[in-house]
Amino acid sequence: MGDPEPRYSFDPLERRGVLLGLQPAQLLTVAAATIAALVADRSLGRTGLPAALLILAVGVGSAIWSREGRPASMWILEAVAWSARRARGPSLDDRPLMGIPSVSIGRPTGEAVRRPRCSPPIGTAPRGIELTELTGGPEPIGIATDRRHRTWVAVVRVAGAPFALLDPADQARRLEGWRVVLNSLGRPGTDVRRIQWIERSFPDASVDDQGCPGFPDTCPVNPAIDSYRTLVAGAEPAQRHESWIALSVEGPPSTGSSNGLKAERILRRELRLLEGQLRNADLQPSAPLDRSLLVATIASVFEAPPAQRQTRAGGRSSPWPAAQEEEWSHLRTAGMLHATYWVADWPRIDVSPNFLMPLLMTGGRRTVSLIMEPVPPSRAAREVRSARTADAADEQLRSRAGFLPSARRDREAEGVMRREAELAEGHADFRYSGYVAVHAADRASLDVSCAEAEHAAQASQLELVRLYGRQGEAFTWTLPLGRGLR
Repeated sequence: MGDPEPRYSFDPLERRGVLLGLQPAQLLTVAAATIAALVADRSLGRTGLPAALLILAVGVGSAIWSREGRPASMWILEAVAWSARRARGPSLDDRPLMGIPSVSIGRPTGEAVRRPRCSPPIGTAPRGIELTELTGGPEPIGIATDRRHRTWVAVVRVAGAPFALLDPADQARRLEGWRVVLNSLGRPGTDVRRIQWIERSFPDASVDDQGCPGFPDTCPVNPAIDSYRTLVAGAEPAQRHESWIALSVEGPPSTGSSNGLKAERILRRELRLLEGQLRNADLQPSAPLDRSLLVATIASVFEAPPAQRQTRAGGRSSPWPAAQEEEWSHLRTAGMLHATYWVADWPRIDVSPNFLMPLLMTGGRRTVSLIMEPVPPSRAAREVRSARTADAADEQLRSRAGFLPSARRDREAEGVMRREAELAEGHADFRYSGYVAVHAADRASLDVSCAEAEHAAQASQLELVRLYGRQGEAFTWTLPLGRGLR
């Protein structure tokens, strides 16, 4: 008999609170309701006590009652913030952001950073993001400079053998190779700030309008060709898959400084190391994308026909759409609708290496993003000790208050112990978060695609939570910008 299929387990996301499992926002809500109740009791005379009880009940209820992992008080804050963004005026902006040539800004060493000459950040570009190009080395590298987090992000396209067609042993070997890649990126003293894996799938448009590749309408009438046309037209459209890895390092405080030269050397070095590690893992990385390819890669998600994106995006100086508007449940850009989900829970049971196949292989336009941040070993050890202490104190407090133990808390405690053992064995520790974005041309198609994505995620043992009220910001977390972790 062959070796049994390897299985993998995920620890539940830690959701421990400050007191009795309550988060700081929940405790602040209870405290504010208590203060308001005391004020009402003292200032309203006879009606003070009923009013105080009502205020206290509403405050405690909004702090404790939760939906989709968030208490009612947080939903109220999200609704207020979303309404404020909408009240500031329409977010649609028809002023074009493309077609303006770029200029070179010299460095003391003669190297240059190419920047687009465009108007101030208006319209749809994420705040703090600027696309530039490093031209001082052997090959130009397009980077997304993030002024908010002070990082430089470079992107590499990755290809490989179809994972679903491999046998379980080869799948496990590929995953072990990916673990080695992550372990090297999370080594002690690493200069890597974050690493992001992005996978996009969309219907393959490399066929003619009748869905028949290689047989144009001008070809002679042939019963075999007609039969093939009928067969292909009735089949589900094939899916194309593209994968990227975005590598983020700390950027300089200002462009052109000596720190900028140091950041460029670090970025090029980490990209070379990443390329070697990926090849050792039987993956095929491309050269780092230059600025034009980076623009085309980002712009492709906003365009309906993927087959035409190279010619349409090739001459653009900015990938951002000319107009967008944030709705409560989705983001509307020029010609497309996007709904973003957060992976709120990973598989609670042991899974096989290909557990993500239902989500990745289902039809439709979809983006899956996993953002990871290496945690220094010393900080990881402190967090583990703090988590163990917090678990022990919380368990004693809950026991005194009469709360029953729960299986989830037991699993969280086991996960902390397992994390401590892995750190002791020398494994790298990462913070991570996953997101899924669904793209469609209209609202009806978006609803269907969202239902399919939710069903596929359930088959992959994932729990998706739609990020209502935050769709504008959340969508940027599925772009190769290194964002998505607090």
